[in-house]
Amino acid sequence: MSCVRNSLVVFLLPAVAALSQQPVINPQGVVNAASFASPGQPSSGIVPGSIASLFGQNLAPAPRQAQALPLPRSLEGTSVTVNGIPAPLFYVSPNQINFQVPRGLDRFGGPVPVVVTTAAGPSAPVLADVAYAAIGIFTQESRGCGQGAVQNVASDGSRTLNSPAQSASPSSFVSVYATGLGPVYFAPPDGYPAPRDPLALGQGGARAYLGLEGFARVVPFPTYEGLAPDLVGVYQIDFQVPDDGPEGCAVPLIVTDAIFTSQPVMISVRRGGGQCRDAPPASFASLRWQKTVTTGPQPSVVSTQEAFTATFAEGPENQVQPQPALPEWRCPSPVGPKPGPRCPGMGPRTLDAGPLTLEGLPGGLITVNPASSSGEIVYSASLPVGSIRAGSVRVVAVGGPKVGAFQTGISIPPPIEITTPLPPGTLIPNNQPFRLTWRNGSADAVVCMRLAAPNPVSEPTVSCVAYASDGEVTVGMLSSGDRLYFPLPPSDNAYLVVTVSPRAGQVQSFSAPGLTQGGKHEWSYEYRFYGLRIRSP
Repeated sequence: MSCVRNSLVVFLLPAVAALSQQPVINPQGVVNAASFASPGQPSSGIVPGSIASLFGQNLAPAPRQAQALPLPRSLEGTSVTVNGIPAPLFYVSPNQINFQVPRGLDRFGGPVPVVVTTAAGPSAPVLADVAYAAIGIFTQESRGCGQGAVQNVASDGSRTLNSPAQSASPSSFVSVYATGLGPVYFAPPDGYPAPRDPLALGQGGARAYLGLEGFARVVPFPTYEGLAPDLVGVYQIDFQVPDDGPEGCAVPLIVTDAIFTSQPVMISVRRGGGQCRDAPPASFASLRWQKTVTTGPQPSVVSTQEAFTATFAEGPENQVQPQPALPEWRCPSPVGPKPGPRCPGMGPRTLDAGPLTLEGLPGGLITVNPASSSGEIVYSASLPVGSIRAGSVRVVAVGGPKVGAFQTGISIPPPIEITTPLPPGTLIPNNQPFRLTWRNGSADAVVCMRLAAPNPVSEPTVSCVAYASDGEVTVGMLSSGDRLYFPLPPSDNAYLVVTVSPRAGQVQSFSAPGLTQGGKHEWSYEYRFYGLRIRSP
């Protein structure tokens, strides 16, 4: 008998010890439950009403999942509070807890303490940033990256899980499941499922993009955006796959609104549905010289940065088609979603072209070697101030495994001289048009001016374009009946970005062995003015 008792004691000791250990939340261990974006990454933070995960040690004595709705505030003797508010629990385990973020949090309240309490007592609080929105798309393997939690919706309303074997067809509809898209109308109480009547419609104006990074195509506005009926904390976005959109086994998909962007996930698309197919690869290159002059936001702070970057890459031929050229009355700078959390393999696969030699710079030759960053091959060099100026420069490549040796040159015009005074604190009156002037503009270049008045939930922006030789561009007043008004709201944190770049027909192209689509060789000057104010004079 004594032997049996001793064995039982030996068996129970580890369990008793675990129960007596205080729970610990990992530093920065509270994250979006769909994207797992780390604090500090784009679109990170916890959003009231959304689903979050926290990671640590001794969080619960054993795994346990909620079995009924509404969700409980305690599972296996474990509870979670966010800023003192009890959180509904989906799942607890010794190392992970999934919970709904209470809706009672102030969306602009900054970091709040998160505490886990077990029979052993409360954990030390860990601060988590509360965000107005922080979009994450759920994935089928719950890893934050990979095949998205997306359903194909047939014309009869039936649904199948999107996968390489069950692709969505162009012009068909899909449902994307996410969390963290912000407030909704008719929100249910914490822990309760979303209603079917009335539907809990979203307020954020979500959009979706399909395609590789740098080639993504915006899809039509969602046919539904709001909480998924009968689920807790899950957002549903329904949209139609563009008829001319990219096809393939792993087409990147992101969801975005005015400010926040999800991580990219994969969906499978093939005309007619069924087993997906990838197109043969195509390769291309982009070389860029950029000079950036930044003024503000603090008084007397002016900085200049000059850089050369190059990208050599390949991807499925049908997914790396160049975007249609914008008309010259549109800003030529790339327009698309803001960066979100990254996932590997969501952009074209980068290639090695060997060392690049930059010729024609005032300081002599500069060699740029390929470097590895997050599994990608990158070419980037900070240049001495004064390197990018009027004159000709040249790039000579040794060549690599898939890209042969080549040489390409480009002529860069002189920079413009902005003559409108814009020191930090400059008041832009909102009762009259705003006029920007400059000198030394080239007829072969365009000037894009973007004036923005950001606030915590959006970033209203107005853009104007002119030929660089025009010497000026104006933000005009809008009219509503007999009233004229400025196109941006008042702001004490406004900023202006002026970009000078080649006209559409003046972009330099080049060819190289192995580049099936050739390459582009471009330059730009950018002037940034921070700390501006848009107010009544």
